[in-house]
Amino acid sequence: MATLAIAHASLYAWTTPPWHLFDEEQHVDYAVSLRDRRLPEITDDIHQGIIDDAVATHRWATFGLPQPRSTRVEELGLEGRSYEAYQPPLYYALGAVAILPAGHDAARALWWMRALSVVFAGVMAALVVLVTWEAIGAPANPSRFVATGGVFVALLPSFAQAGGRASNDIAVTAAVLATAACALAWARMGTTKFALLTGACAAAACLTKASGLIAIVIVVLVAFRRRAWRPAVFAMALPIAAVVAWALVTWARYGVLEGSRAFIEYARFVPRPWKLLARSARPSVLGTAVLMESQRNGANAWTLAIVGLAVPLAGIGGWCARRLASAMVALIVVASIGVTVVAFAEGLEVGVMSRLVLPAVAAVAALVGAGATRRALRAPASVLVIATAAMACWYHAHL
Repeated sequence: MATLAIAHASLYAWTTPPWHLFDEEQHVDYAVSLRDRRLPEITDDIHQGIIDDAVATHRWATFGLPQPRSTRVEELGLEGRSYEAYQPPLYYALGAVAILPAGHDAARALWWMRALSVVFAGVMAALVVLVTWEAIGAPANPSRFVATGGVFVALLPSFAQAGGRASNDIAVTAAVLATAACALAWARMGTTKFALLTGACAAAACLTKASGLIAIVIVVLVAFRRRAWRPAVFAMALPIAAVVAWALVTWARYGVLEGSRAFIEYARFVPRPWKLLARSARPSVLGTAVLMESQRNGANAWTLAIVGLAVPLAGIGGWCARRLASAMVALIVVASIGVTVVAFAEGLEVGVMSRLVLPAVAAVAALVGAGATRRALRAPASVLVIATAAMACWYHAHL
C-alpha cells in the first residue's frame, strides 16, 4: 500500500503544473529560507527566483487569471509575502535538506519538495495499516485484509493530491498517525521505550502544523489509561516542551501564541456568519472536504458512494477494535471537524478543507481496515476498494 500511495501521489506531483497550488510558492520559500539559515516572517518578501519561475511556467494562466502587471515580489501584495512563515518549522527543516540538490534553481526546489511529500504519502499509508493492526490487538498472523484501510487512503484523490504538492498537510497526518500507533503499542506493552517514542511522535506532530496539537490529547488519553506516571511524564513532556518553545517564538514575533491568528489578521480574511455553515452541508461541500479540493460535475455521486460505504465499515470496525483505538479515532475526527468549522467561520475557502480533515479521514480508514478483517465484511470492503480505485481514475481523467 505504501508503494501504491507513492505511485498515486507521484502521478499528481508530476501532472500538476508548477506552482499550480495557491501557496506552493510560500511553502517552498520557507524551506529555501531555512536552507539559507534564516527563519522567515510572514511579512518577508518571498525569493524573487520563485516568482520568476512562476512567470516562466505561466502560473497565472493555469488558474485562468491575468498575470499581474508587475511581478516584482514587493509589488505582488499577499502573494509576494512569505505568509506560511507562521507555521511550525519541522516540515520545512526537512524540506531544506530535501532541496539541497536543487541549488538556487526554484523549479528544481519545487520538485524536490513535492518528492518529500510523496514520501510522506507512502509513510502515511503504511501507518494507517499499523494503526489498524494495533487496533485489532496486534495479532501475530493478521488477515491480509488488515491492509484495506491503507489501500483505501492510497487511492483517495485528496491524499494523492496532498502527497503530490509542496505543503505540510500530509506530513502532519503521518505524524498524528505515528503518535496513535505508538500510543496503542505503549498501552499494550507498557514500556518506557514506547512512551518516549509516543512523546517524540507527538512533538513532531506539534512542530509540523497547529492541527498536530491533537497528538498531545492522544498522549494524555493513554497516560490516564496506563496510570504509570513516570513514563507518562516523559511522554507528555516532549510535545509540551515543543509547543511551549514554538509558542514563545511566535509570541516574540507576532504577539500571539498561535501563528494562524497572526496570519488571519495579516491576510485580513473576512469572517463568515455561522448560519452559512449549515447551508454548506451538501454533497459537493462534503466531497470537497473529504475527497478532493476541486470538485467536478458528477462528483457528488462518487462522494455519496464512497462515504456511504466507508462510514458503516468504520463504525463496525470501531465496535470490533480496542476501545482505546476507537476513542483515539473519535478524538482525531472531532478535533479535525472543530478545526474545519473554525477555519470556515474565519473565512477560509471551502476548497482547502480537504487539507484540514486528512488526519480524520486517515484515522477513520484505520477503522475501515479493522472492520474489513471480519470475514462477513470482506465483500463490502472489497467493493469499497474497487469503487475508490474507479473514483481515482475518474478524478484524474477530469482534472
